[in-house]
Amino acid sequence: MAVEKQASRLFLSNVSGKAELGRMLGRYRQVDEEILSWKTELRLCKEQEAEIASASLSSPLTGMPRAKGGVADPTLRAVEKIIDQCQERAHNILARIQALMAERAQVDKLLEELDPIEQRIVRMRLIQRKGWIPISVTIRLCERQCQRICQKAVEKMAARMEECPVILVSDKK
Repeated sequence: MAVEKQASRLFLSNVSGKAELGRMLGRYRQVDEEILSWKTELRLCKEQEAEIASASLSSPLTGMPRAKGGVADPTLRAVEKIIDQCQERAHNILARIQALMAERAQVDKLLEELDPIEQRIVRMRLIQRKGWIPISVTIRLCERQCQRICQKAVEKMAARMEECPVILVSDKK
């Protein structure tokens, strides 16, 4: 009975590894576009921060009452709060970019460890999302052989991923 539970746990952990790998392979072709999108948003965020900072410094308000040892100007406090929010947003965007780059690097490394035929089949099926018929015609093997090769390659990659997991930077803060 204990052996069955251990085997089912092993199977479930392997399934979760395959599920994570499938998610990563499915997202792989979109990662470059997503990184570019985040970099554009980061640039816009930094431009906005610089614009707000320069505008607040170029026209300081005078004659405003000041508290002892601190700033009593509510406009300046609001501007500082907006700048802090921009900086936090920029930090979160950088963390997302790093996470995407780490994920892409991990998939590249896992693919490099496969045989050339396995690489081609995995890329065509799971990244480019081609059907089995075009894959079998390109590879010059029957559909079933391509399916078996792909299944074994995914199992290799999932096992390798569980052996050496990559710690990704969290998106949430």
